[in-house]
Amino acid sequence: MQTYYGDFHVHLGRSADGRPIKITAAKGLTLAAALREGQQRKGLDLVGIVDAACPPVLADLEGLLQRGELEELSGGGFRFHGGLVFLAGAEVETEEQRGPAHFLAFFPTLEALRAFSRRLSRWVTNPNLSSQHCRCRADDMLEEVVALEGIFLPAHAFTPHKGLFGQGVDDVAEAFTDRQLARIPAMELGLSADTALADRIPGLGGFTFLSNSDAHSLPKIAREYNALELAEANFREWAMALRRQEGRRVAANYGLDPRLGKYHRSACPVCELIVDRPAPYFGPCARCGAPQLTPGVLDRIEWLARYGNGSMRHSGGCFPAGAAPSGNTAVDTSSDSYFLPSSVQRPPYIHQVPLEFLPGVGPKAMQKLLDCFGTEMNLLHRATDEEIAAAAGPKLAKTLLAHRRGEIAWIDGGGGRFGRVEVR
Repeated sequence: MQTYYGDFHVHLGRSADGRPIKITAAKGLTLAAALREGQQRKGLDLVGIVDAACPPVLADLEGLLQRGELEELSGGGFRFHGGLVFLAGAEVETEEQRGPAHFLAFFPTLEALRAFSRRLSRWVTNPNLSSQHCRCRADDMLEEVVALEGIFLPAHAFTPHKGLFGQGVDDVAEAFTDRQLARIPAMELGLSADTALADRIPGLGGFTFLSNSDAHSLPKIAREYNALELAEANFREWAMALRRQEGRRVAANYGLDPRLGKYHRSACPVCELIVDRPAPYFGPCARCGAPQLTPGVLDRIEWLARYGNGSMRHSGGCFPAGAAPSGNTAVDTSSDSYFLPSSVQRPPYIHQVPLEFLPGVGPKAMQKLLDCFGTEMNLLHRATDEEIAAAAGPKLAKTLLAHRRGEIAWIDGGGGRFGRVEVR
């Protein structure tokens, strides 16, 4: 097995001919630009583009294949210029019991992606735009994805805006049957949660956790990512890792400390005060008296851990905070339900501040570092302390090495505002 790095939630702002795809994403974020950024600057081995089912992006994909810039792999996925493997997917919005929720769907082949794009057009008003509201429930969408041999999983599951737990349901059993849950191998944590927080909710032990960027611009790609142990980089091996089969696994999650996430704590929608009281707390606002706050991920998870309806059935029990149920245990997807024994440990969740969050790491400093080390993955994982000190200069090296040693502090985020980093 080899270690591969992957970010599986990247959006596109425009198609190659300038048509809008994800309205809130940067205009320069095209399919080709995202693949170049992932390979050349970030140093990723796999990247998931979640707008690939939009017809304009599908046309861009086909054009890259025709020009020989992409090749379709026998194990699924597409290789870009002989290096980075691109996993083609879609972000979809379904209507659940308490509100809309976002899910990610990935497909192994161009044929399957085309078929899903055609089916998606039945449920949305404008299939050319990403993350459109679908006139269906998640369980119906799951069946369509599985029929095309795809992978289906909740996106940013705990965020207050369109996360499955943040807005859609109190319990996965409200959205899916046992048999359907056995077909969902993974769950995306989102920027405001980590393993320790998610595992406070009973019933999530059967899901592999993913930490992805949800990037809406090129610099945001790989602000969160995953290390995977695979025999090679392709869709089939990736799916096996999510299912923890035959030694394939997610070996580590790299992500923000949840306190830096922009929805970590509850916040007042009127005066924007971020809560600093013990969780869970949803109001009233201590400053202006507004009766209800925008719920934060910490507060929502703490509420579910304490007061959830208790019908979650897909685990050997709630893992204590900080416990790490393991990526080594295979999941039996032939049964109607599955779980990880509470005695095994998850892969480590490594809190890592994106370089652009660090004081002093502006565009010029970032380019200097990339000129020295090639990619962000090289800088973060392969460069020695001595090499960083020699390349960056005393002031910047102090910041980078403090980040590497965990010697940083922060101010909590919430209400749509990221937290802030301070070097001690």
